Amino acid sequence: GSPIEIAQRKIKEAKNYIKKAPDIPMGYIDLGIAYASLGKYKDAIKMFKKALSLSKSASDEYISAFNLANVYFSIKDYKNAQNYAQYAKNVSDTQEINLLLFEINSYLK
Repeated sequence: GSPIEIAQRKIKEAKNYIKKAPDIPMGYIDLGIAYASLGKYKDAIKMFKKALSLSKSASDEYISAFNLANVYFSIKDYKNAQNYAQYAKNVSDTQEINLLLFEINSYLK
């Protein structure tokens, strides 16, 4: 299918997953990624924040914060992007988060 059809299918799958496991961050992360791919950034932010609030592992925390940083960067909210990127970096100091932080910081100068 088209990218839009794929994203809509992923939204449906993620919503079903959330119904079955409402306390597990991954469903919200998947839903946030699908929303972001459709340009529904407010919905994506809501889902990533929900995932972050439910996170019990460093991995879930990192993925949620990293995705929040990316979405905020996409909508040119560089301050929030920087805050969440720094949060993710504090959880796991990866090359991808350092590259994102570098890019965000170049817009804040």
